Parts: sequence; C-alpha cells; structure tokens
Amino acid sequence: MLQFQPQGVGGVGETTGDRYRGTGATQHQLNGKVGLEHTYTYVNNFRVIGEGSGNSYLVHETYHITILANGTVIAYVNNFRVECR
Repeated sequence: MLQFQPQGVGGVGETTGDRYRGTGATQHQLNGKVGLEHTYTYVNNFRVIGEGSGNSYLVHETYHITILANGTVIAYVNNFRVECR
C-alpha cells in the first residue's frame, strides 16, 4: 500500500485574493500474482479549505478494479464527488 499526504499546499484566489490551503490523503493498493486475479484500489480524499465559511470543498474518489488472469474485468467501481462546504 502507498499513502500520500500533501504538505504545504496553498494558493490565493486570482479574483478574490482569498487564501486556500490543501490537505488530505491518497491511498493506492495493488494485489496480485502472475497468472492469478489482480485487484487495484485507489482512494483519494482532498480538501481545499478557504478562509471564512462556505468557502471550502472536499474532493473524494474511490476507484476499484478486479481483473482475472485472462484479462476479464469482473469488478469495476469509480465513485467521484465534490462537495462544497
């Protein structure tokens, strides 16, 4: 499993001048052996936090795929959403 966490991510709104910072975590997991079933799962949670209320959002994605040794995909999920907060 791999996990990433952004550090020191920030920005300034071009029009408003509002300041934003980013935080979250991303995970990758790959399982499989040659000649057998393979699975890959990716989960991303990333928050962009703005100054004041109602100026932030959350990006969430869950992706999963399972592939048989012959290349047949038997499971596929990709859920992606963005929530304003």
